[in-house]
Amino acid sequence: MASTTGGFFIGLALCFLLVSLGGSVILSQYYSQIMEWRDEVEEIYTITHSSGYETVINALETVSPALNAIADAISWIPGLKNYALSIRQIGDAASTMKQVRDASEMAHQAMPVVQAMPQFLTYGIYLGIFLFVVGIILVVRARRKAQPTTPPPTPVRQIETRVLAICPQCNSRISADSSFCSRCGADLRPT
Repeated sequence: MASTTGGFFIGLALCFLLVSLGGSVILSQYYSQIMEWRDEVEEIYTITHSSGYETVINALETVSPALNAIADAISWIPGLKNYALSIRQIGDAASTMKQVRDASEMAHQAMPVVQAMPQFLTYGIYLGIFLFVVGIILVVRARRKAQPTTPPPTPVRQIETRVLAICPQCNSRISADSSFCSRCGADLRPT
């Protein structure tokens, strides 16, 4: 189980390292250019979120139907067809201005993320290294536990070496240090 967990950590670590190092390489190519654009993004955001910009969008949306009617009215007059096309484009300007405003909103929100990216990628690299080390430790521990251990040596059975004697009365075998025969009870003590 620890070996499987260790393998998981190693795989996860390699993913973190791959993404973090790859992101660092990509970010290093574009980071300075993006940071140069930061002031322009802020300026565009300020303009597109101003009350004057909103007033222009509202005015264009208000006059757009009337401008389209004028364009329809003059489009059949020879020599004014090009003017009719230009008048229609004035009506479309409101939707284009909204798209610019939305794009500036996204760019404005993305700037803090881009600024924090180097720090996040560094943390990803550290996390990847940490997980890799933990995974290696778990795999090594699991393999050490899985190795067959040599069993403790079997104690050698010592054979009792008793000197046997024979009872002079019943001819039974008895221990040489016995004082009496266990079968007949004869006294075996030296006299």
